[in-house]
Amino acid sequence: MNCAELRDWLARGGVLRFPEQEYGEVNGRLVVADRVPLPLSAVSASYDPSQDVEVFDYDGAFLGMLCLGASRGDLCHPPTLTDWQYAAYLADIDVNNVGADHVMASNYLVIERGRVADYWTNASNSAPIWGGFVHRDAANIPGHPLRVSVARLDVVHGIHLPTVYHYENAARAHMQPYAFERFLKLFHLLELLLDYDVVKRIQALGEDLEGIGRLLSEYQSDDLTRLKKVIRNRCISTTGIEAMLGRCIYWIPMCRNIFETHGKKGNPLHEGKFDKFATGGSITVGNAKNIGLPTEQIKYRENILDIAAYWIFRVRCCIAHSQIGEYLFVSGDEEFVVQFAEPLLRAVLIEAFKLPVAVPIGVVPVIAGHPPTVPAGIPDVPSDIKKGFWQRTVDLFRGRK
Repeated sequence: MNCAELRDWLARGGVLRFPEQEYGEVNGRLVVADRVPLPLSAVSASYDPSQDVEVFDYDGAFLGMLCLGASRGDLCHPPTLTDWQYAAYLADIDVNNVGADHVMASNYLVIERGRVADYWTNASNSAPIWGGFVHRDAANIPGHPLRVSVARLDVVHGIHLPTVYHYENAARAHMQPYAFERFLKLFHLLELLLDYDVVKRIQALGEDLEGIGRLLSEYQSDDLTRLKKVIRNRCISTTGIEAMLGRCIYWIPMCRNIFETHGKKGNPLHEGKFDKFATGGSITVGNAKNIGLPTEQIKYRENILDIAAYWIFRVRCCIAHSQIGEYLFVSGDEEFVVQFAEPLLRAVLIEAFKLPVAVPIGVVPVIAGHPPTVPAGIPDVPSDIKKGFWQRTVDLFRGRK
């Protein structure tokens, strides 16, 4: 409710806690008895919502209260609210429901009127750092997480999460509202798998000290090399992974930017091979020659898994590092992660966790009861992206970026 609505409600005979002259506005914000409620879009989940938090300014003077009514999620009864909570209540509730019990839609920082201008100018944008909350009206805050339509989910049998750490990370991934953080949590599953497989291989060696030495030396190799090895060792079928790799045709400029312009060593599609791979047709062993990959099945499989490992690793680095030399993701890039990078990662995870034991490198096994899997719940590529495909293909061969 804003100030105009509140004054109109009072003019129609409404009764509130404070006299009418105690209500006003400053810079378009409601004022209730010299208290200004500022709505928040997010508050640290680590805060116990059972009690509000006192906030003090840089000079040690009392500034106001962090009111966590929305985090509590219970029904607030106006007569029982503190004056700070009451100011937040009036800002939150619809004018037609004033006086009624109410479940708060937002948390609020409620501050003293005389400190609003200074606070907003000098401290509001840095609140995520010093205060663990984000103002709804602050500059450059992320928009709502991208949501996509998913019409169908298919159960996949035979997936084995070997430790409680794997299960917890899988669960936490889907508690993340934004795709960037969700991708990192899902990638953690692969990182945990790297260590898990090393431990299992060491256990299998028994007292073979020479073998243990070789394993420890291998363990000290760079992260991408280790990731390629574990994906080669565990992913039996490549069908689902191939399907997700094929989506790169809709994201050619972005893929070029991340995998080539900001590319690092270990790129299987170096020296311009990406263009042929992306535009050469279906990603299958039968079409290997047209997409620039070996036609022999074992080598083709290794190349496909190495490409998937490199692309996943590069997206992870760009999200996690945010430094010079990496592609810096912004909110507008979330669709690339949701529609391409995350489905590719999930396709790899499904195959990597499908069996509880590793598969020898260089072997392409065919196991009954484990058909190739395309990840369930993967959204279709939006029509507006598909519409631009042919134009981007023409641009590609004309040398445009």
